[in-house]
Amino acid sequence: MYGLLDWQFWLSAIWFVIAITASYYLPGSNLLRRFKLAPTLHYLLSFVLGLALWGGQAYLFGYLGWRWLTYAYLILNWSWWGRSWSLEKDRLTQARLELSQISRWPLVALFGGSFIQLLQVITTGLKYDGAIGFFRINAYDGVLHLAFIQALLKQVPAEQPGAVGLSLSNYHYWSDLVVADLVRIWHLPIIHTFFQFMPIVLALGTGIAVWQLIKFWGGKTSTVVWSLLLLYLAGDGAYIFALLLHRTWGAEVAAIDNGATQLLNIPHSYAKFVFITALMPLTNWLRQKSLGWGLITIALLASLTGLKVYFAIFSALGLSLVVGIYLIGLLIRSWKKPAHLLSDFWQLRWLWLPFGLLALLSAAIYFPANHNSGGLFWSPLEWPRLFLGRDHLNWLEWWQRKQVYDAASNLRGILFMDALAIMICLISVFGFRLLGLLPELSWYKKLGWPLIVFLLPPSGFFIFLGLYTLQTSGLFNVFNFFAVTTVPLALMTGFWLDTLWQRKNILFKLIPILVIGLGLPRIIMSTSEAVSYQTQRKFERAVTPDQQAAFTFVQQHLPATAVIQSHPDHPFNRHTPALAFFTNRPTFLTGVRMLETHNQPFTDRQKTLKNIFESTSAPEFVESARVNQIEYIYLEKQPDQKLRFTLPAAELPIVFENDGVQVMQVN
Repeated sequence: MYGLLDWQFWLSAIWFVIAITASYYLPGSNLLRRFKLAPTLHYLLSFVLGLALWGGQAYLFGYLGWRWLTYAYLILNWSWWGRSWSLEKDRLTQARLELSQISRWPLVALFGGSFIQLLQVITTGLKYDGAIGFFRINAYDGVLHLAFIQALLKQVPAEQPGAVGLSLSNYHYWSDLVVADLVRIWHLPIIHTFFQFMPIVLALGTGIAVWQLIKFWGGKTSTVVWSLLLLYLAGDGAYIFALLLHRTWGAEVAAIDNGATQLLNIPHSYAKFVFITALMPLTNWLRQKSLGWGLITIALLASLTGLKVYFAIFSALGLSLVVGIYLIGLLIRSWKKPAHLLSDFWQLRWLWLPFGLLALLSAAIYFPANHNSGGLFWSPLEWPRLFLGRDHLNWLEWWQRKQVYDAASNLRGILFMDALAIMICLISVFGFRLLGLLPELSWYKKLGWPLIVFLLPPSGFFIFLGLYTLQTSGLFNVFNFFAVTTVPLALMTGFWLDTLWQRKNILFKLIPILVIGLGLPRIIMSTSEAVSYQTQRKFERAVTPDQQAAFTFVQQHLPATAVIQSHPDHPFNRHTPALAFFTNRPTFLTGVRMLETHNQPFTDRQKTLKNIFESTSAPEFVESARVNQIEYIYLEKQPDQKLRFTLPAAELPIVFENDGVQVMQVN
């Protein structure tokens, strides 16, 4: 780990650019060579397609136990690409011409919005006066991903880093896998690749994808600007109700999705980048009825199953509707000419062959790692109730009226209160992106019915699932249905805002400005909070030099398979498998909160660990630890992390000690 001014950091950054070019861009460019694309679009599609393929090869070769084939994969692609170097030089020349004609305002929105997003993550994991600092949720979710990446470096399928012997399952881990294989092949630093290098790619890449998509769909430069502003600056509308009810800005209300904090949810960010990019080959597939574009689209959409399965479900639902409508039309036409049914069905192979391939690939990616992840169960209006609850909007009058109507079985009153709760919830979640649900007929005609069917009905269904179900694993994780829906709604709202902006009446022109402005409060709060934490160095967690020295000792002197364990009350390890990551050793049980949200069987292990650390003598402690194959104990010199007997003990010799940490061997 390095500081921002260390030369090693910048050398790693240069090496990272070389790595992603060779591993992501070149393989994707090879497959897209036969398609005549504008240079910028070619670069974008090649990179994202290559990222999807990189995840696929890592997954396949990992399960086969032949990870050395990654080198063959790269060498073959480099050789293939090298034969078309003259074509690449022509593309670069065209790209320079294309870039010279770019308007200023989309660039301002792209770089300004990316900067706002990067503020949330890019300073995490750097060294500050010797300590490694982690800000806010990055200390927990971020460190979890670091531990996953490290586990995937060792093997695929991987073990849970926080629970030795348990498989890494019930989680979409491809966003970690594509980084892990990059680190494995190119020997990049995990922390900086995750917190500094890839976020820049995701922030800028997603903006470029929106830019290219809007132009691809026939949008003007002004449409691009509005869409980019919605991508980076769209926030929730909860503050509106907080102002009305309590004269506050609603900072205490849960924010499901806002542009500034996208990179705090890394799997979502990867999937969003791939999904938006996939809409361009999808458009060509449906318009040109091209099997080739269909296969490119399916390669991208299938990867969503591993990156963030909610995006994959959305895509599968949208495609199912499109395929279903085509097949219904086929049956209607064949009613009069049944002899043509088989030939007409075969002519539709451009559609159903890629769709069938998507089903097979998605199943192959999803089920091996997620067969016990659980599903949904009916639980109406839990998210609206959460928003109206004591810890959020705290609208007591709504609860009181609802209880009265329920007690009196007043159906009209119950429906009214439920509708009010739904309205507050949806505005709180989506803000003014809800405009995307309204039909803007001129753009609907340009996009065509297949794209509209792909985007809008699944959006409505996902909103329904977010309102009326909970998830067996993680309960309120159904917020992901809302988060996915913000993407098509933001895109369609961008077209709406530009339509209003093109009107001559000044009042219509004010509406887009007002919409963007009304979405800013949460963005301003999130950004100012991030700046405050970073300028004042208010770390959520910091790894001190004493702790780093202990971790270095473990890495250099203890066996690679040695199971190490911290105190169950360790505040960092209770939330996330930090010890597993920093020591690069398996732990008996760390990161309990993360294991719980991923529906892992850890409760017996948790009771066992508690009993071990409640031992009142060293022999009793050692015997219990040895039975559970715990070989080393990591103990920080804090009041809440003491053992119930005196140290040192012959049964627990101290193999490392400094002012802050002891590492003991279980004899």
